[in-house]
Amino acid sequence: MKKTLLILSISIFGILAFSLAPKLAFGTSPSTTIPVTTTTIDSTTSGLNYTDLDDLIDQIYAELRAQIYAEIYAELSQMIGDDLYKDIYAAVIARFDELVDAGTIPLVINEFQDQIDAVVAVADASVFGVSTYLGTVGQSLGSGVVYRYDEIADVYYLITNHHVVDGGDNYRIVFEDESWVEATLLGVDVEADIAVLSFSGANTDQTIVVSPLASDDAAKPGQIILAVGNPRGYNFYGSITMGVVSGIGRDVDNDPFVLYVQHDASINSGNSGGPIYNLDGEVVGINVSKYVSSDIEGMGFSIPISLVKRIIERIEADDLAQQTIKPRLQASWLDVFTVVDADNEVFLASLDVDPLTNLTNVKIKLPTSVTKGLLIRTLEVSGTLYDAGITVGDLIVKVGDHDIANWYDLYVYLYANYESGDTATIWYYDFQAGSLNYGSTLLSTTITFQ
Repeated sequence: MKKTLLILSISIFGILAFSLAPKLAFGTSPSTTIPVTTTTIDSTTSGLNYTDLDDLIDQIYAELRAQIYAEIYAELSQMIGDDLYKDIYAAVIARFDELVDAGTIPLVINEFQDQIDAVVAVADASVFGVSTYLGTVGQSLGSGVVYRYDEIADVYYLITNHHVVDGGDNYRIVFEDESWVEATLLGVDVEADIAVLSFSGANTDQTIVVSPLASDDAAKPGQIILAVGNPRGYNFYGSITMGVVSGIGRDVDNDPFVLYVQHDASINSGNSGGPIYNLDGEVVGINVSKYVSSDIEGMGFSIPISLVKRIIERIEADDLAQQTIKPRLQASWLDVFTVVDADNEVFLASLDVDPLTNLTNVKIKLPTSVTKGLLIRTLEVSGTLYDAGITVGDLIVKVGDHDIANWYDLYVYLYANYESGDTATIWYYDFQAGSLNYGSTLLSTTITFQ
């Protein structure tokens, strides 16, 4: 078998040497040819040391194979000159360009830069300064973003923070060239820190672009965002910083009404009211200056666009009498689950049932099988619950179809399902001060959130 392979190998390598040469020129016949090579083996100097015929054939085969490979490689290397390398390189580049144009090979870096450039172009014509005055005295300044244009009335609508306009009676939209137009305050949400201003397009020759508001669930952890605004005043007008969404649903006030978008784009006080954009040029949040201090880095917070859209819808409809969409119960509570004992009783050091009745050091028996709920400690006069038939000491156990687990659970449920002006059914047990226990019947009342 080795004899056959030895003869075949010599024949094959000879054939390959002649057959490959014309193919390497990509369709043109090269002028260089591989000369006939005669290989001889000197048995006296070859250094072969064998035990039998098969061993000899193996060694000769190995030497012939190595020598023929080396000679063919050397000859082929001489044939491939600079012109052929250039032809190959040109062919590869042409094919690469075809694949890029077809989208088979995306140029990610260039695409990323193009996305940033597109967002910046929108922001430059959509994010402006907001200055607040009381008479002629400046009160504050911040940023704002145009989110809507009424073509018929030639009026633009702009979002900013409530604290940017708070304390003023007249407002200006300030452009990069320091020109400005007067603005009208349409409404605010004092709890969410959002305000809406409008201004006429007839009074300016500025190019103004509307920034689209993203879908409600647009912000995602790890998402790249751009923050735009005027950090520390108009000397840094229209600053753009880039970061990522660090987290969503952040409760920074121990109040789940606003669950913030946390990001690490650099912001300062003048960024208040300015937007954060995703790379599609959509506004996913409105910046606030919470936790802006010298000892905290990389923590910026934005009001999620889902909440902002709910607020501006109510403001535009002129349906925000209480200056917030937050459904407020205006009461203080005792979470009985945290203090109930083995006898299903809760201890209170004091309870002012009414102006004439103060209970001290009392134990109140909860209804049978009830271990969770909110015991009302105080009620605000003229608040949501004040005229609803509920009094101090009553035990609220359910709102609508939702059983109350604890006070935080209640507020998360309320803020996700109700707004100010909505009605809801409250389920409760009536407190009986004389016997220090509750009635056995679960009662209900309908309230309207203020």
